Amino acid sequence: MENKDFHIPVLVDEVISFLASVSEGLLVDCTVGMGGHSEAILERYKGIKIVAVDRDSEALAIAKERLLGFAPRCWFVKNNYREIDIFLSQLNISKVDAVLVDLGISSLQITKPERGFSIRYDGPLDMRMDFETGIPLWEILSHLSRSQIQNIISLYGEENKSDKIASLIYLERHKIKTTGDLKQIVEKAIGYQRRKIHPATRVFQAFRIFINQELDSLNVFLSKLIGHINSHGKIIIISYHSLEDRLIKNYFKEMELKGLGKVLTPKVIKPGRKEILMNPRARSAKMRVLEVV
Repeated sequence: MENKDFHIPVLVDEVISFLASVSEGLLVDCTVGMGGHSEAILERYKGIKIVAVDRDSEALAIAKERLLGFAPRCWFVKNNYREIDIFLSQLNISKVDAVLVDLGISSLQITKPERGFSIRYDGPLDMRMDFETGIPLWEILSHLSRSQIQNIISLYGEENKSDKIASLIYLERHKIKTTGDLKQIVEKAIGYQRRKIHPATRVFQAFRIFINQELDSLNVFLSKLIGHINSHGKIIIISYHSLEDRLIKNYFKEMELKGLGKVLTPKVIKPGRKEILMNPRARSAKMRVLEVV
């Protein structure tokens, strides 16, 4: 088994606190990853049961082993969380008491070069969260137009130098096979000076969101969600960039205006300094919570 200790769940104490009122209920961990949040929740609340979902079969296998001791209280589903209506129906579940969604990429995906997510590790430019379906990013890139590349980088990366970057990527698109290739092209396009955040970070984010249809998945999920949550149930979502957070914030506001929910986090919850020092990947996390009326 992969070392579970290198995966630190984000805002875990805050998540556990918000679940106190549903401690005997049924929760869907929509993005279980390597099982960090689920393990902490199952340890804290002896009466809670969890449907653990992930589209990444490699991560799901690790979560299964990690949560083996809680087996009678866990069900595992390989699927995209956007299909919540389908997999709940397959389990003969109509409603649950809470859902947890952590929209970050897992340590497994970041640290394995062959998954192609990270700037730090050179590997094939893949970026698929579900590597068993679809085609890798390097192959898709060779079929995109310059304007399509620019739109992806501008929209999903919120990168103000998207024009320069897209032009060079387009010229070199048939040669781009690895994360290192893409990283070097971005450095060449806009220059590289050593700083805290690498200039290719937004570009990698943009292509990851694009290839995995992350915003579309979130929108579809939110459109289905409210009807699957029991009264007084909790919706807990952790996001990592402004595009996701905006969608979640607006959805929660809409549910509150319609009288379908109550926002429990009028001020978004962020990790404290201590957590960020222990887990630097948590620095951009934002958590919002809605209670269903």
